[in-house]
Amino acid sequence: MSNKDYILTKVTELFMKYGIKSLTMDDIARELGMSKKTLYAHVENKNDLVYQSMQWHIEREECDFKEIANKASNAVEEMMNIITNAAEHIKSLNTNIIFELQKFFPETYELFNKFREDHIRKAILSNLQRGVEEGYYREDMDVEVVSKIYVSNTFILFDQNLFPSKKHQFIELYREFMNYHLHGIVSSKGLKYIQKIKALNSK
Repeated sequence: MSNKDYILTKVTELFMKYGIKSLTMDDIARELGMSKKTLYAHVENKNDLVYQSMQWHIEREECDFKEIANKASNAVEEMMNIITNAAEHIKSLNTNIIFELQKFFPETYELFNKFREDHIRKAILSNLQRGVEEGYYREDMDVEVVSKIYVSNTFILFDQNLFPSKKHQFIELYREFMNYHLHGIVSSKGLKYIQKIKALNSK
């Protein structure tokens, strides 16, 4: 792993855990075990670091989505693996991160929104189309509409007025939402498959 990859890997973990605004460049350098001079050899300033961190995160997410889709034997398995993968990444997610991006780092927030539309929605749309073709999802579903609902509703979970972090753990919110999504789109064939997997996992 190069120095740049090491920095972006660790910084992304720090941002996800503590949020962005509260961390200074001194804090980040200390957490990375390097001098600020070394850190600034790779980034211009904190804004640049946040932007590069988001780019790095997006690239990894895109790779994860492709790998999950290629390995899954059907659309339901693909979606269940997406849930598992995402849950692993958001165990200690700071839910203020979206608000901080929107308010203090507009260029990075724009990049994030583009990723939402260009990749996340299209990945979900592809999964929905696959599921309908395989018979695991409802035939009468408007996949375009459902893919947009999915992306929109995912980010409602970050709304601190609706789901204050003191009352709701984000990972539990996410799992509940994904179960809601999955059970709303499966056919009877898809439901039987989910029940089969759950029964196997409970043994």
